Amino acid sequence: MTFLIVRPKSKVEASTSAFQNQGLNALGAPLLDVKISTNSNCIHLLNNAQANIVIVTSTYAVEWLAQQNISFDLQACHLIGIGSSTAQALSQYNPLLQIEIAKPENSEGALQLPSLQKLTNKKVVILKGKGGRNLLPQVLVQRGAELTCIDAYERVKLPFTESFEQSHIQCIIVTSIELTQAALSTFDEQWCKKLHWIVASERIKDYAVGLGITKIIVSKGASNDALVKCAQHLVHTGVVHV
Repeated sequence: MTFLIVRPKSKVEASTSAFQNQGLNALGAPLLDVKISTNSNCIHLLNNAQANIVIVTSTYAVEWLAQQNISFDLQACHLIGIGSSTAQALSQYNPLLQIEIAKPENSEGALQLPSLQKLTNKKVVILKGKGGRNLLPQVLVQRGAELTCIDAYERVKLPFTESFEQSHIQCIIVTSIELTQAALSTFDEQWCKKLHWIVASERIKDYAVGLGITKIIVSKGASNDALVKCAQHLVHTGVVHV
């Protein structure tokens, strides 16, 4: 079985290598790139937010944070990372930071954390990508938070110029709804719908099912280890869940 891994440009090579290291055939399709914000207003918002809680949604947000001149003590804030990869990136940025990790690694997981239940008089900052989901901001405001959202990066669609034999691909792997959209708009949609899919969350699965994709298996997150384990399961059993 050969896998087509659809990931952002900065992550696709590592994912493809992880598959190949486990003896899995994989091709990479970098259909999105991520641009880190250079808007000076973003750091102004962060420095003046007087945050009690800072929620960091991805490693890209950490990359933005590392480029900024922060004028407050981030260690004094309650810091939440959406997922283990984000938490690891934050620890590399500053080993002294104490980080709470959202599990599952998404907005729903963050909203289950005890620290985000009662937010009256709390000043909360979310470092996020431009656009994206509104669930986390909406619920935090409902719970009383004084919220500041900072668009630390944005996703940009890339053209796919490589060629491959479609008959060699049996499974597409995506880790976001944006990548699902990019795959369906880049490749022949009917061909895509005939294949197996590995997706990184139930939310992506629900979106894909709504588009008519029927052979779906959900991995336990978007890490390379989780994706590889899912792929191995598919290779060994041929079982998918819709």
